[in-house]
Amino acid sequence: MLRFTGPCSWPRRLALMWMAGAALATGVARMAHATDSTADYPNRPVMIVVPFPPGGSPDQLARILSQQLGTLWGKPVVVENRPGAGGNIAGGVVARARPDGYTLLMGTDGPLAINPSLYAHMPYDAQRDFVPIGMAATVDFVLVADPTLPARNIGDFIRLARTQQPAMTYGSSGIGSQHHLGMELFRTDARLEMKHVPYKGVSQALADVMGGHVSVMFAAVPAAAPLMRTQKVRAIAVTGPQRSAMLPDVPTVRESGIASLKDFELRAWFGLLAPVQTPAPLVARLNADLNKVLAKPEVRALLEKNGFGVVQGSPETFGRFIQSEQSRWATVVHASGARAE
Repeated sequence: MLRFTGPCSWPRRLALMWMAGAALATGVARMAHATDSTADYPNRPVMIVVPFPPGGSPDQLARILSQQLGTLWGKPVVVENRPGAGGNIAGGVVARARPDGYTLLMGTDGPLAINPSLYAHMPYDAQRDFVPIGMAATVDFVLVADPTLPARNIGDFIRLARTQQPAMTYGSSGIGSQHHLGMELFRTDARLEMKHVPYKGVSQALADVMGGHVSVMFAAVPAAAPLMRTQKVRAIAVTGPQRSAMLPDVPTVRESGIASLKDFELRAWFGLLAPVQTPAPLVARLNADLNKVLAKPEVRALLEKNGFGVVQGSPETFGRFIQSEQSRWATVVHASGARAE
């Protein structure tokens, strides 16, 4: 026999018991739904949203992964390019999507690490609106110069830049781009005065380096390698911790032996993210499948052939890396005074 004491009435106790039972049932149902949705995922096409136009490294990587994941899952994986606002448009699309694993973001350093400090207003919170799935790849940059520039290594370049008047110029794909901020980081570490000349894209900036209108720029290795083979630009140094597989004869910045550049590193990075509140079991499944695809020898060979360095890891590792990159680029953005127009 149940016995109740105190001021609480029998109807109220029944209501409280019903509410507790309902809450427990809801929790169990949610857990079961997450498990069920993971078990039969995906049962319809999955979309990877790319923040930039077709043809660039993020798009190229997304298409390789979409083909491989589609084969693994037996369902189409569609790449949708949503360029604009430095990648913010794509980020906003994914941040507002249902957290069911069917809309994923090809995340890069710009929308996730640079833009939060560059833009006064963002359509998403880069720290709170996404859950990392896993990092997939990196791409090194290379310092390229007008072929007539009398500098063939970092030491020569720094000596020339310190004595040249007016100040040496460098190009970029635009204010706040990694080409711009990477050079700001480099010139600060190397203690150089240089003039920034922003363009509306990488192709325009590279064309003016080839034409001698600007002296140098940082370009992604896959974009610069064909121009180097035809001697339209000269490579001075690559920016990764090791030499690039695409440019094995080009030394790293660190190899210059210059003390202030001993830790210099500049790499674009890419990984998959989902909207926040995506169920943890589904995130774990997506991470496992991403790593499974990246571990295939033929996929690794294809990515390396196209200038990517393959990276595998956990969602937690990727999340910590993004946070460290946000802090790093916030310092560079604020020091440069760059603001998005």
